[in-house]
Amino acid sequence: GMRKETLIACLVNLFGGCVFGYNVGVVSGLTKPLIQCTLFKESDNIPLSLYQGLFTSTILVFATIGSPFGVWISNKWGMKTSLQIMAIIGIVFPLLAILVPNFWYVLLMRGLLGLALGFASAVCPMYSSAIVDDSVKGRVGSTLQLSITISILIGEFMNYLLIPSSPSGKCVPLSAFSWKMQIGCSAVFAVGLLIVLFFGPNPKPGAKKVASSLSLSAQETLVEGRVVRESLFAKSNFKWLVLAIMLAVMNQFTGINGVMYYAYDILHDAGVPNAMLVQVFVVGLWNMLTVFIFMAIVDCLSRRTIFMIALSIMLIGSITLISSFLIKGLSIVAVFGLLLFILGFESGPGPLFFVMASQDFPSDLVDQGTSIANILMWILNILIAFFFPIITSSLGAATTFIILAGFQILCMLYFGITMKSKASEEKVTNKIIAMSNSHENLQDLLP
Repeated sequence: GMRKETLIACLVNLFGGCVFGYNVGVVSGLTKPLIQCTLFKESDNIPLSLYQGLFTSTILVFATIGSPFGVWISNKWGMKTSLQIMAIIGIVFPLLAILVPNFWYVLLMRGLLGLALGFASAVCPMYSSAIVDDSVKGRVGSTLQLSITISILIGEFMNYLLIPSSPSGKCVPLSAFSWKMQIGCSAVFAVGLLIVLFFGPNPKPGAKKVASSLSLSAQETLVEGRVVRESLFAKSNFKWLVLAIMLAVMNQFTGINGVMYYAYDILHDAGVPNAMLVQVFVVGLWNMLTVFIFMAIVDCLSRRTIFMIALSIMLIGSITLISSFLIKGLSIVAVFGLLLFILGFESGPGPLFFVMASQDFPSDLVDQGTSIANILMWILNILIAFFFPIITSSLGAATTFIILAGFQILCMLYFGITMKSKASEEKVTNKIIAMSNSHENLQDLLP
């Protein structure tokens, strides 16, 4: 029973996270040569940075639509069905994308694939949280972040293998095999997800272990025979709306994706030799290894402690990066700053987003809370992807990281003040949330 479900939950997070992470990771090295001299000719004189921005962010725009849509389908037909639809989207669109070597066509197909990324970020943590035991929820929840980082590494490694190095900055066109393999490979992970779901249980909305039925609309509860609607936008629930917003801010505006999408440029600007290979190790591999630290501590330390330590490390990383930009010739310092920055993110804000979004709202608000935190997460992701290079080129990289450090401090203040300091209280609330829809006696749980 229980072991099988824990395994299935982890595998759903693994393959779901890979659909998400691979498509984020593969973009960093692929866009420039693909657009500049493969899908267009260099003589076409296209606005390259605009097209690059479009290619990176279209998939995120569709992901923003995908997360509430996935939650809505979960509510109507169950989470398992929702994830099966996600898997089919994840198989069909990468394969369609590689049929025609036309920029706008590839852009559209990859955009539609973005729906699956949105499903992954909202529905995978809900499904895995719904089918496992409370004692392992934190660790199972963090496997999603782990697989995102593993697959970002795979994406960056595919870049390294399949993109010819360009001597003296000249654009080398990609072979058909090279770009089709990099874009199409994503379908493999979705096939894995579809196979795992074949064996997975189908928790009904409102079933014992599910925090609540999941939808964007306000939850209806029966109180003494009358229907009462709880909405996240009601005055009395203001603090939960702020939590949803702050979860997204901590996940995105602390700056991880600026670093992820533009790591190559950051390393290159800091004067690091052989930046493409350094990126595979410093960003890809390190990013993956640091999540294990979080998995080791998540169920023993209180969240607040984890948060404070993690954000402090991130802040020190930011300050180190800022100094490396201001004082030229410190390329080793830039690498060190990046390592700290990523360590801080992956041992706290990164994985905690998925854990908290699916567990920390009251049971009658968890549906809206998760949806809104996810929608905002994707919107802020788009903003970071789009504005990071613009701010960096106009005001300098140091300014960009000073702004990000400001958001890191804001998150430290907010979560430091609002989070419970005792781990034991958290376990009880998790249990209460998990059981509030079942008709068991809550008295047994209270100390």
